[in-house]
Order: sequence, then C-alpha cells, then structure tokens
Amino acid sequence: SSLGDSWGYDVDGDNNEHFYSVGKFSSASLAFNSNIQLNNPSPGNSNGFIAKYGCFDGVTFDITDAGCSGTNDGEITVTPNEGYGPFSYTWSNGATTSTISGLSEGDYTVTVSDVSGCSTIATAHITYHPPVNVRIQQTQDILCNGDTTAQIIAVASDGFSPYSYLWSYNSETSDTLSNLSAGNYIVTVTDQCGNEATSSITVAEPEALDVELSGEIYNYWGYCFAHIFASASGGTPEYQYEWYDINGNLLGEQDNIWVWADDYYIIIITDANGCASGWYFYVPGCNKSMDNSNPELNTSEQYPEANISISFVSLPNNNNNNQNVNNGNVISRGNSEKELNKELTKRLKILGIGPKINIYPNPANEIINISFQSPYDINAQIILLNATGQIVKVIGWSQTNYYDNVIDISNLNNGIYFLMIKTDFGIFNERFSIIH
Repeated sequence: SSLGDSWGYDVDGDNNEHFYSVGKFSSASLAFNSNIQLNNPSPGNSNGFIAKYGCFDGVTFDITDAGCSGTNDGEITVTPNEGYGPFSYTWSNGATTSTISGLSEGDYTVTVSDVSGCSTIATAHITYHPPVNVRIQQTQDILCNGDTTAQIIAVASDGFSPYSYLWSYNSETSDTLSNLSAGNYIVTVTDQCGNEATSSITVAEPEALDVELSGEIYNYWGYCFAHIFASASGGTPEYQYEWYDINGNLLGEQDNIWVWADDYYIIIITDANGCASGWYFYVPGCNKSMDNSNPELNTSEQYPEANISISFVSLPNNNNNNQNVNNGNVISRGNSEKELNKELTKRLKILGIGPKINIYPNPANEIINISFQSPYDINAQIILLNATGQIVKVIGWSQTNYYDNVIDISNLNNGIYFLMIKTDFGIFNERFSIIH
C-alpha cells in the first residue's frame, strides 16, 4: 500500500504475525511505531526493507461482580495488550463494545480484532459476592476482677459492603464495643444484600483475689506472740503482700509476719496486674478468746473480714510460766523447739522487750533484793539512780539471762530510787523507795 512518499506491501502474514516489504523516498526515517524507526541512508532513493510486524498479546479484563444473588449489575471491560487499533469486539451475548454491563452470574466470551487482522478470544466470569462472614476480636482484656475495661471489635468480610451491626449488648450498632465487663457478647452483621452472619465471644476476667490466713500463737516469757502466714489466690500471680495495723502503719511486706496477739490487723494483696484487695483480721490472745466485734479501722479504706485458722503452740521448757497455753504442738512448721525459742527471742529483742525485774521489799529499809530474768543472755550494767537521775551506786554487770543479788542500802537517804538495767538493745527501769 502507498503511504505518501513511503510504500509497503504485505509479503506474507497470518493471524499471529505479518511480514511487510517497505520503502521510503525521502531522507526522513520510516516509523513503524514509537519504539522502532528505520533511517534511510540514501536520501532521494528508494530503499527497501523487510519488516516483521507482530499481533497483540492477549487481553486484560476489568471485572465488577454482581452484587447480590439474582441481580444483574455485573460489568466487564476488556483491554487489548498492545496491538494496533481501532479494535473490534464481539461478545457471546451479542454486544460489540469494549465494556458490557447489566450482567448476571456466568461466563462471557469476547473476540477482539485489530486493523492488521490479528484477533484473540478470551472468556471472563461474573460471580456474586460470597456470603457475608464475621468474627469478633478482643482488643483489650480485663485485668482485674469486676473491672469494665474490655474492648471487642466485629470484623466483617465478604458479602456486599457496607455492613450494618447489631449487638446483643444494649442493641449497640457500632462495630466496636468498649468498657465491657466479663460476659458473653453476640453480634449480627447484615450486608447490602440482606444476608446475615452471627458470631459470639466470651470475655473472661481473672478470679477475684482471695487470701487464706493461718497463724500460730506463742506465750513466750509471758509475752503473747503470733506468727501469721498468708497464701494468696485468684487474680494474676505473682503476689505482693502488705501488712498494716488498724491505724494504717505498714508492718511488713512478706507473705508472713510476727505480730502481737490479741489485736486487729490488715493485709493487702496486689497481683501482677496491679489489682489489689484488702482484709482485716483478728489475732486472738493466749487465752484463746476471740473478739468478734468490728474494729474501728483508722484508715481511708474499710475492708471485709478474713477468716484465719489459729493454732496455739506450747513451748514447755522455756521457764515462762506458760499457764494459758496448752494442748499445743512442740514442733511448728518444721521448726524444732530450739529454733522457735531462738526466733521468739529475736522477736523480743526487735520489740525492745527486756528482762523481767523483781525488787523487794518495796519500800526497802536496810537491804533490797534485786533479781531479773531474761529469755536470753544479756550484757547488762546494773545501776541505782536517785530521783534526780544521779548515779548513787553501780551494782555490777550481768552476762547471763538470770541475776539475783542482795544490795546494802543502809547508807542511802530516804526517797525515791530507780534500778536501771542498761543493755546493748535498751534501757529498762524499775522504781522503788527507801524508808529507814
């Protein structure tokens, strides 16, 4: 065919490719497309070439599926890959445009041809949107029993969006629920086709914190001690323990504590999530009486009462006139009597409890009997003071747990005096008078 000052002839061809004999009568290049040009080396002469010209390589479909079952709103657009237009289209439904619409579910075949005689056949499939689905995802947990901190989200998929939501909780219609307590939650999702899907979730919470208290009561040298043990449960381990008196003063931070018997105490337990619960409890005295009255807790918080299991432990060989404690166990929590004596002695020292002092006669005349007994050996200096605090006599030293002596006071004036026992952990005084 003649192309102005150029010429070309179809030498041979089929539907896949063509061969052309081409030439040009000017110095300008001969362009086949934007990427291929043949330059004429001899301007003004007729130069011939053999050029291979290929067909386009298939087609691309842009498919919009039908929305709902039974509807005719699908659409297909076909685009040839390369090739030379204009193109012609012949669809299996009789349409002759590149885009066909108003389609229901099914296969649609198109034949596409270009000006060179190349053609290709391809098939596209229209389907309906799949059934709507929904799942519930929990995005925030409940850390403490009884809290309302949970959050859940309904995640819808497939179907024909946008979706609507309806929850069993307060008939909420958002995809997200917040500030939830523990319980079961159900959501129903509806798509634009009216199809529904339902899902449910159970929001859990930790068990409520609880404590089991047990204790052992000791009458030691006339002093009534209690060793209290706590075992926490519920919540989220690990646990922290805090012990307080009823005035809110912190006493200890372990899972056990030594306290005076016959008094009220508070325990607060905090778990790994920072959840805390508190209880008050009563420790009976050595006479085994239980005070069931409610104490006045001098704290900003008021707590429920905790149950406590108490055993009374007898230590028969400690010379303590242990008259109120009987039917107890000599062995306690795996500790021997010797170990318990050592531990209780340590308690007395920590509390600053010293020897029991006995002075007689009182008032005294010429002599006075002085004795004291301690649950442990002490390094003590024994001194007599007058009423103004002046030292009037240094009696001596004691390095045992027992002291007994008769002191001559005949040279001392009438008046009030004090016996002072000075130890490395405290000073203890006893008052007496002299009348000649």
